[in-house]
Amino acid sequence: MEQLLTNIINKAALFGLPPSDISNAKEFLDHHEYALCLETITVQLYENEIRIDNEFYQLVVNAAKKMKASISDFDYIISLIG
Repeated sequence: MEQLLTNIINKAALFGLPPSDISNAKEFLDHHEYALCLETITVQLYENEIRIDNEFYQLVVNAAKKMKASISDFDYIISLIG
């Protein structure tokens, strides 16, 4: 799980997510707060209207599945694909 979330964080940084949001997500990851880590990344990408690719979305879906979270909770970022 940690490697998957690290990949998500790194890709989000490449897409242009602000360093403060990256730092917050890494802090949650360091404390094994995986759901908060993923939520921080996805919410901030959405709020900052940062474009993502389908590969990134699939990483988010995979992380959600591994956490047994509802995939539909992350549907809002589909609009960012492009």
